[in-house]
Amino acid sequence: MLLISDLDGTLLDGEKKIPPKAVTAIQRFVDNGNRFTIATGRTEDTCKIATEFLPVNAPVILYNGACIMELETKKVLFQRTISAKAFRPLINEVMEKFPDVCIEIFAYGPLILVNPEAIMDPYIIRENQPYRYMTLDETPDKWLKIMFSASHDRLVEMEKILDKWWPVLPDSRGFYSAEYYYEIVNDKCSKGECASFLSKHLNIPQNEIAAIGDHLNDVEVIKWVGHGYAPRNARREVKKYAKVLEHTNDQEAICDMIEELLR
Repeated sequence: MLLISDLDGTLLDGEKKIPPKAVTAIQRFVDNGNRFTIATGRTEDTCKIATEFLPVNAPVILYNGACIMELETKKVLFQRTISAKAFRPLINEVMEKFPDVCIEIFAYGPLILVNPEAIMDPYIIRENQPYRYMTLDETPDKWLKIMFSASHDRLVEMEKILDKWWPVLPDSRGFYSAEYYYEIVNDKCSKGECASFLSKHLNIPQNEIAAIGDHLNDVEVIKWVGHGYAPRNARREVKKYAKVLEHTNDQEAICDMIEELLR
């Protein structure tokens, strides 16, 4: 069996730590001959907050499904990108009309920031995430994802610009990964698609794959796997498709899930 876990709001507690009981439960799951991995919006660097303490023994799903990577070798097994050329005009308009919104461009390596006047995303500081400033023209030709960081009300205002651009933006979609994050990725990109890839890559049937997550970016994987779970703190839209566990992420909800899977 393969267990795929989201990190923020699911496996990590409110202090962005993994409860010791969760580590013990995951180790027990792996010791029983199973596979464990993560599916996160984080990068190969920022996911180390979890992977350094966990028995991850399958490729990891990063950038909200834009990439599957073998962490030890950094070998990319699968990726979905968006065209920088198509999105640069949109980014320029957002910077002009919403100069306070932090625009984060994800390619491999350090995070790319393009608007030095913006309010810095607090996550970057808290996680000590490596980043670099670039002009839009200096950025790579292919991006894994774009993320806009601001208050939810500000992002809702910004969406009016996006609505105007969607008809001419190829192969892309947008969604909220948190109240204060709006992301754009390839329209075929999802954690669910990555679960399907891992099923074939690891030769594990769909009905022997389980997943747990709490937010909208977890819905596709929860719907696709044979066993979909959500912690009690998950959003209502996620709970519609999952078995809702008794406990929250602060109460080691994943332990309940593993206990049930190992019965």
